[in-house]
Amino acid sequence: MISEQELVLIAGASTFFKGKNIYQKGKVQLQAQSANEITGLVSGSYDYRTAIYPDSGSYAFSCTCPAFEYQEVCKHCVALTLTYIDSSQNGEVHTNTNKPSFSPENTLKSYIESLPTEKLHSALYKLICEDKYQYNQWLNKAHLASNEQDLKSLKKLVTKALPLKDIWEYRKAAEYFTNAEQIIIDVLESAKKLSPLDELKLIFHMYDRLEKIFERVDDSGGYRFGVQYQISLALCSTISIQEWNTNQKAKWLIDALEYEYDSFPDIPYDFQLSEAEMSAFLSICQTQFDQYEVCSDIAKRERNYDLQTRGQILLNLLPQAKEYEAALKIKVKMASELNDALSISQFCLDNDDELTAEDWLLNAKKLISKPHQKNNWNEQAINVYTALGETERAWHMAWQMFTERPSQHAWQKLQKHTETIGYKPDNLKLDVEAQLLQVSKKEEPNWLRPPNTDIVDFYLSDNQFDKAVDWLDKNKAGEHVLKEAAVCLAPHFPDKAINYCTRALSIILRHAESKNYQEAVSVLKKIDDRLPDEQQVNQSFEKLVRGIANENCRRPNLMKLLRSQFTHYL
Repeated sequence: MISEQELVLIAGASTFFKGKNIYQKGKVQLQAQSANEITGLVSGSYDYRTAIYPDSGSYAFSCTCPAFEYQEVCKHCVALTLTYIDSSQNGEVHTNTNKPSFSPENTLKSYIESLPTEKLHSALYKLICEDKYQYNQWLNKAHLASNEQDLKSLKKLVTKALPLKDIWEYRKAAEYFTNAEQIIIDVLESAKKLSPLDELKLIFHMYDRLEKIFERVDDSGGYRFGVQYQISLALCSTISIQEWNTNQKAKWLIDALEYEYDSFPDIPYDFQLSEAEMSAFLSICQTQFDQYEVCSDIAKRERNYDLQTRGQILLNLLPQAKEYEAALKIKVKMASELNDALSISQFCLDNDDELTAEDWLLNAKKLISKPHQKNNWNEQAINVYTALGETERAWHMAWQMFTERPSQHAWQKLQKHTETIGYKPDNLKLDVEAQLLQVSKKEEPNWLRPPNTDIVDFYLSDNQFDKAVDWLDKNKAGEHVLKEAAVCLAPHFPDKAINYCTRALSIILRHAESKNYQEAVSVLKKIDDRLPDEQQVNQSFEKLVRGIANENCRRPNLMKLLRSQFTHYL
């Protein structure tokens, strides 16, 4: 993970210390962590969604705050990064070792608890009145608490919480839904005093209102999700207390499959059903599925959403659908396009029914209407004919797929096919090399069409380093393949690696952006780690670093990164 020192260099001292202050105040909530992305919510004037994207030693950031529109790294990105560093060092529990020994929060809490009730009430009222949004929210709470609410009055509060406005700025959308969420929570709490049926009517009134809002509010930031979550949670709870018998509840759930509200609960999975209720639900679902009539010719079928929905539920939950024959019958009735037929073919293979798999493969061939669909069909055909023991036929199809569009990606696929089929010609690599060389010579690269360098990737992946060097010395190449070649060739052809690195960095550093600086220094560090420890090589690499520093001495952020990694050269 990135160090604090590197973070200072990337963000700048001013932004770093602002972010550190946010971090020390505990205003960061880590949400998700993976090898490619770390996300969190940082509280400021609003709640900002922030993310870090680690990529082999270099880092990119994103944030929904206004400052990020003109900064590569904002204070919220710094705060999230520091929180993640702390979390990584101390396990899942966040322990801020940078905080002073005393706790300002505890001191303030103790003081507030010691104040007389009258004084607290006065201070709270004053604070509420100073913020119009807090004022409105507390006024709604007071209104709900002081009056007996009926369905009509609560609907009016929903309208007030979700007014019809044209909103296109993300900050205003965030403000709109943040304020609405608290009012909706209060209304839903008050709605528990209604009859179960009226409570249900109110929730659907909320869904209808949201549908109208979405036509006028651009919420690309996803701030509406909080409101939707609260409504969906309330719906599941309300359904559980309805005065319905088992069949009535099952019928309501079946009918609710037709609703097309955004972020509606997943039926039946989000609803806590008893065994009897689930059995009744599946029985109705099966009856309706059986009543749908479909054409025997799949090519003439139109995709039926209702049929698909009910069929998938049966496949997932119906006990007898766990058996191959029953599941196959459902899948066949649901099929309406090429991918469905190919999926059925693979399903048959997975259940050791190769002949039926071939039948569905042939059925699928009739559904091909676009060039890319032929590739999907070929992939499945290789699986089927391999399972049937027709090795030569399967290999011929795999090779044909490669020769239609030769590339490094296609070569990787071909290698997987050789493993699947269990067959590999003696001269395979020579034939692949010939195809890739032919592609590399087909078109002259220009600024719209970068040079095809798949042959270099092939050579590098196959450890044919001398051929990679020969090709790169005679042809143009983009920065991606040059930097990859430089890193790969460093232990074997150090002089060439340094040369390719120079060519790559001259392209990367054309743009004065933080991410380019990080990428350039990351490439230099990787090459430095792989170069042999020889005097002449060390001198050549030092010359490269010094040359980059001299050419970019007016770029302070790049110079900071260079000094942090190569102080001994500068």
